[in-house]
Amino acid sequence: MKTLVSALVLTVLVIAPSHAQAIAGDWHGTLQVDVEQLRLVLHVTPDGKGGFAGTLDSLDQGAVGIRVTAVTVVDSVLKFELPQISGSYEGKLDAAGTSVEGTWSQSGNNLPLTWKRQ
Repeated sequence: MKTLVSALVLTVLVIAPSHAQAIAGDWHGTLQVDVEQLRLVLHVTPDGKGGFAGTLDSLDQGAVGIRVTAVTVVDSVLKFELPQISGSYEGKLDAAGTSVEGTWSQSGNNLPLTWKRQ
């Protein structure tokens, strides 16, 4: 029994960081706002303190480098905030680490948004 518990703890310790590390990189998504589509690019980088930092580009609006804060990955759930535009996101990273499906929230509106690794 002790061996089983030890193996389980070791598995959790190995898997949890790999999900967190899988989030670093560039992610592309398209936000459907009424009849308009906004192409977005999320850039996530390690912050050197064990966490993550990021920026967001809204290609169709010509906005680049919007600061992303409070980037976390817990139990494969990615969360981040964009205080400059009163926005936030929460989504679930898939098992392959290639997409995140979730909800974009901004100014009281909640819209589905899926990010794909680029």
